[in-house]
Amino acid sequence: MKVWKVLSLAAAIVFAMTPAMATVINDGANPVAEQDLWQIYNSLGYGPVGADSNLIPQVSPDEVWTLLTSGQFIATVHFAGNTETLGFYQPVGAPSSLTPIFTVLPSDGPVSTLVPAIAGPFGFYLTSTGYNGTQTWYSESALNPGSQDHMIALATGNPDTVLLAWEDLPLFGSGPDPNYDSDYNDLVVTFTRVIPEPTSMVLLGMGIAGVVVRRMRRK
Repeated sequence: MKVWKVLSLAAAIVFAMTPAMATVINDGANPVAEQDLWQIYNSLGYGPVGADSNLIPQVSPDEVWTLLTSGQFIATVHFAGNTETLGFYQPVGAPSSLTPIFTVLPSDGPVSTLVPAIAGPFGFYLTSTGYNGTQTWYSESALNPGSQDHMIALATGNPDTVLLAWEDLPLFGSGPDPNYDSDYNDLVVTFTRVIPEPTSMVLLGMGIAGVVVRRMRRK
C-alpha cells in the first residue's frame, strides 16, 4: 500500500508571473441551475465565506506554473458545468503541446486523477463542449480572445491545496452571446502535489536489506 505525503504548494510551485489584480467574480448569474462559487467553496469545507465569491482569497499570479522538484499531483474535480477537458500545455506563451488530465461530464461525481510530474514551466487549458459549442481557454489571459481571464486560483486555507475555478464562456462585453456570465463555477478542481511518504521509503529499504541478509545466510 502506498503512503503519500502532501507537500506545501508554496514550496513546490513557483508562480512565474508578476502580481495582478484579483479577478472579479459575478455571483447570481444562474442561481436556479447552479451554485455560486462561494457556495461550492463552502461546501468543500474551505469556508465559511460570506455570500460573495469575491471574498475568497485569490492566489496571484496564477497563469504560469513551474515545479521546483519532481513529484506527482492529485487533481480532483468537484463541479463541471459542461463536458470539460482539463489539461496542461507547453511551452508557455505559445502552446504547441496540449496534454489532457481528465474529461468529465456534468453528471459525474467527484473524480480524482493522479497527474505525473511535469517538467518545466506550464499552463493549464480547458476545452469545454456545451450549448455554446466547443471552445478552448488558457490560464494565460493573453492567449484568450480579448486577453480574457478564464481561470482563477483560490486559496483554501490549506497550504497543500489550491482550487482552480474556470469560466468556460466568453466574458462580459466579448460578443452577442447572452450566456456569458463570468461566474467562474463551470469547472472547479483542487490541485495538490504529493510524493511518497519518507517512512515508506525506509520500509522499502529495510525490506531489500532483509532479502540480502537471507541470501547471505543461505550461502
